[in-house]
Amino acid sequence: MSALNGLTILTVDDSHLINEYARSILEKLGAKKVFTASSGDDACVCLRRNKDIDLVITDIQMDYGNGLDLLKSIRTGEDNIKRDLPVIVVTDFSYKENVIKSLQLNCNGFVSKPINGKILLDKIKEATSKSVELKSVEEYAQISTSLGDSNAKKSKEESQHKETLIARVKASGGILKETPSGWTPEYKTRNEHIDKIVHQIIHLQEVLLKHFSNASNNNNTEYINELLFLTQKYISEEEKIHTKAQYSKHIDHNNDHEKILKMTQIISKAIIASHEKAKIKLYLQKLRETWHNHLLDWDQDFNNNWKLSSDQQ
Repeated sequence: MSALNGLTILTVDDSHLINEYARSILEKLGAKKVFTASSGDDACVCLRRNKDIDLVITDIQMDYGNGLDLLKSIRTGEDNIKRDLPVIVVTDFSYKENVIKSLQLNCNGFVSKPINGKILLDKIKEATSKSVELKSVEEYAQISTSLGDSNAKKSKEESQHKETLIARVKASGGILKETPSGWTPEYKTRNEHIDKIVHQIIHLQEVLLKHFSNASNNNNTEYINELLFLTQKYISEEEKIHTKAQYSKHIDHNNDHEKILKMTQIISKAIIASHEKAKIKLYLQKLRETWHNHLLDWDQDFNNNWKLSSDQQ
């Protein structure tokens, strides 16, 4: 089988069993050679010794160099490692902070455990066919790679954020309606979980639009980070559903996902760089329009023509 066109791939996980499982999948998909490493540090050594590696698939939570450390080393070109090397991050989306940092470090995609061969193949094809617009080495160097992965930290964060998103928005002068502005019943799908994510995404867009329309001095970093995280989570959840349904249009559908994600990343960069508010407002309006078209076009096409049974949802 030559689906991977003879790629040389490095898979990184501190579990030997997971590395070997990934190796077996990749070899079946046609990988030319599969290297394995048990930490980010080991992976960097492997990359220095093997310049022919075409792609890296890495877990995040590891000792002796976590996945974010590895991704940062690649993007900063440490020891002459190719800066534009495609990197797919393995995550279950339990820790929002890790996902956001992976996006800031320009990872090329996400997969979740247990690894699904069909989804992994699509992700690899996508990662190796599209180039990433790299930031400067200095910008990557400033990104923290500390993990939000300890139970103690998670419990502390949960206690600090007992209020719901809507309550926090209310306290900061945002939109107060339970149903976000811009929400329409036409957006509803057959999947309640997806609907909840979309509901939050639209709400956050409206909060940001309100702040930039009113020339507010609110700190919008939390809102844009939440929007980035939920957008990536929405994309990953839809990919799982499309795979189960054997959706024939999933490639074109996912291209629209990538357009939305790229627009959100551009807005995030503009907010962090404190660009003029009128320009950011235009970006947000364009993002809202793009989401509207996606939900009424692509998602409703899937909803109307590719019905899932209850046990698939």
